[in-house]
Amino acid sequence: MDAIAHALRRACAALLGPLDSLPPALALSAVAAVTALVMLAIVKLASPQKLIARARDRMAACIYEMRLFLDAPGRVLAAQARLLGWSGIYLAALLPAALVLTPPLGLLYLDLETRHGLAPLPAPASVVLRVELAPGKETGPVTVLATGPVRVTAPLLRAPDEPAVYARLEIAKPGTHEVTVTAGAATVTKRLVADPGATRVAPERRGGWGHLVSLGDEPPPEEGAIRSISVTHPERESAVVGLAMPWWLYWLGSATILALLLRRRLGVAM
Repeated sequence: MDAIAHALRRACAALLGPLDSLPPALALSAVAAVTALVMLAIVKLASPQKLIARARDRMAACIYEMRLFLDAPGRVLAAQARLLGWSGIYLAALLPAALVLTPPLGLLYLDLETRHGLAPLPAPASVVLRVELAPGKETGPVTVLATGPVRVTAPLLRAPDEPAVYARLEIAKPGTHEVTVTAGAATVTKRLVADPGATRVAPERRGGWGHLVSLGDEPPPEEGAIRSISVTHPERESAVVGLAMPWWLYWLGSATILALLLRRRLGVAM
């Protein structure tokens, strides 16, 4: 299970890796262009094209009918009812493509978030490390070993209402550091990215299928008492192409606009 989840995440990271050397706006634009092409291909293969085209034409006809017969309330109400019906058919026809696209776009979002949405840890500063323990596993004492410019500044706190232990760490210098967490027979390291020039961060190291929805590229910990290790990163404060908008809005918005511009040239009804 861990191996499958990690293989999927590594494949996604490998696709985005070559773009790390580009400026963020250019990298996102390239991802948006590829996303648009993939969207068009999936819609063409997975959704009934004739039904989509027919529903779209009928929706347009209903709108024109409402504008032409504004002085006839009965005709307008009937056109509105047909518009709602054909809108439902249109969405249902696109549903298979949406179901196919959701998993890969979700994985892509998680990797892009570590590159464009979250910033490296501040340094010097204090951060809180969260260690989630596996229920039913014998943990014994939990220890957090920090070396170099990272040190533990307070006793570990075991949460009374959740299977988790919290450690307060002080990062004295910028850079990429590591801490080692031990619980029972399990020993797991966690990377702390506090380098201002880092292209991506690693907020979480999570095991099991939870690795599929984790933020970070570290492999899942081996099965044992430690389920995950995480640290909260600040949001990255940067505008995309000079516009104050979330990176994901630029990505999906650009992909959608490009897909609409290319749909007729590629013969895709959507």
